[in-house]
Amino acid sequence: MPIIRFILGQTGALGAIAAAVAFLASSSTALAIYPEQAKKELARLGIDPTIDALEKAVENNDKTLAGLLMDAGIDVNHSGALSTACQKSMLDMAEYLLMRGANPNLSPILAQASQKGDAPMVQLLLRRRADPNKEYALALAAANGHDKVVQALLDGGADANHGSPILGAVENGHTQITRMLLEKGANPNTGRPILSAAANGHGQIVRLLIEKGAHVNSKTDSSRGGGPLAKARKNGHDEVVMILKEAGAKD
Repeated sequence: MPIIRFILGQTGALGAIAAAVAFLASSSTALAIYPEQAKKELARLGIDPTIDALEKAVENNDKTLAGLLMDAGIDVNHSGALSTACQKSMLDMAEYLLMRGANPNLSPILAQASQKGDAPMVQLLLRRRADPNKEYALALAAANGHDKVVQALLDGGADANHGSPILGAVENGHTQITRMLLEKGANPNTGRPILSAAANGHGQIVRLLIEKGAHVNSKTDSSRGGGPLAKARKNGHDEVVMILKEAGAKD
């Protein structure tokens, strides 16, 4: 292999392994050497092969050291390494850990990335077969207005009704996300999102819900403090009152 011959020529045999590890780790290529070799190198560096050491290496974005620790037998899935990489938006490190066997379905990795709106990380996890319905990731992204993450999750197979993501999207006035969810089959009547849309004066969302079959009148509304028309009128949302009346809403 030309690169190894180059390394040997430049550093000599003693530095070849460490230099090769650094080169391959920096290119996000998984390298596996014999555990005993890795342990000897760690001992030379004065580092104990522990879970804490792996997590620290990841926190410091040190792929070379992280690789040595995994080669020495530290199980990446018994640590918080991938979670740390995701929390810190360390995309290259997360990809490296996934290549080395990190499980993308460990809790709460996908949920964390979705809640913070880290679309590239969510897309990476989905490519590595993360379950798009894991831990209400879609509901978290929808409630926080992260439309790119919502789209990535829906494209990755997320159920538009799992965890009722439409409730958070509607309550927080995220019109585009509400539209995306409805187009993917979200039920406009589950949890009666039209009530919060009317109460908060989200006229465009009220229209979207009605277009997709939301009930403007329901026998259960009395137990919820009144129907959408009553809530809109109480809060002075005249436009919403008009929209609801046109759709046949009654007091």
